[in-house]
Amino acid sequence: MNDELPDRIVQFLTEVLDDANALRWLSKFDAETVKPFLTSYYFFRTCWINFGEVHLQSKEKYVTAHLEEAETALEMILQKKLFDLQCQWRAEVLQLPGVTHSMQFIKLGFDVQHVEFVPPITAEEFEILKGWLQNPDAGIDAPSDEGWQDYNKFAIDRQAQKASDFPAFFKYVDAQLGRTSLWDTLENIRGGKEFHYFDERMQQDLAAAAAESATRLPSLFERDTYLSEFANVFEDRITNDRRIAMEQSAEVSERSLMDALNLLKETKTPIPIEANDDWRQAVIATASKLQRERLLNALDVAWENYQFRQQNHIALSEREPSPIDRLRLKQHETYGTYILEGREILGEPKDFNF
Repeated sequence: MNDELPDRIVQFLTEVLDDANALRWLSKFDAETVKPFLTSYYFFRTCWINFGEVHLQSKEKYVTAHLEEAETALEMILQKKLFDLQCQWRAEVLQLPGVTHSMQFIKLGFDVQHVEFVPPITAEEFEILKGWLQNPDAGIDAPSDEGWQDYNKFAIDRQAQKASDFPAFFKYVDAQLGRTSLWDTLENIRGGKEFHYFDERMQQDLAAAAAESATRLPSLFERDTYLSEFANVFEDRITNDRRIAMEQSAEVSERSLMDALNLLKETKTPIPIEANDDWRQAVIATASKLQRERLLNALDVAWENYQFRQQNHIALSEREPSPIDRLRLKQHETYGTYILEGREILGEPKDFNF
């Protein structure tokens, strides 16, 4: 049951299985969805326990790791390079070592610094990134839960003519380099072929699901719907108080103001407050400006570190995926399996040579 799970999660699962109230609550749901739900729940539970007290008391200072943010910002260039390679791979312009199906780009994007076929960052690209980060609205967060390589989501949004999460930074880089966007010009040939086989295999699942839907228990895959409900059943009062405090502070405006105040409190030198009729917005704007200045200063250090690693062939430690990311990546591999099984159903070779 617990293959490939870290010991701390296995221990948590054991605790849940020893709790009669938890078992009674979980028995209402499809058994196949219980383990993924609990694995994901563990991640949120850890956040409540470790950080919920901050939201309850608001006494701890936030320690801003500017160099770590700068490293993340630097990775945006590598993400853009990988996305361009993905566009070319999907258009069957080129092949890439080890890539057999499109969902593998999501996994590559989670640890892009270790993708050997992505070219190194150039000095010109670094200056473009610095220019981008001068913009007060420029962000460094991934545009999707699946990261920077979520081609399918971007494509679905574009086809539906709805507001897209397609990274504005990607468009900015192309504009600065004076080149046409591969995203706008290359056809998704490979993706269409994959979907043909994937859909053939999915029809079997849909038929089976329809046959058993009348008796099947509800699924726990709609995780967010059940997090609080299960917490009320399983957790003690202290953990639930911390959870509620975090949930209540999740509103963007409140969280932004709290983050801004904590950042400004740790600053030793006087800082002029930005003009605004609303003092809250003035504080947030001031902190945002300070944050950006520190990020830009740290970016030069991050760039020097990157160049040093490149020149001396020093590799970063591989990034450990979170429990949620691990579940997503496992689902992506299922996508590849379904493509192969779809080919088999159609009487074609069970390989990716199509």
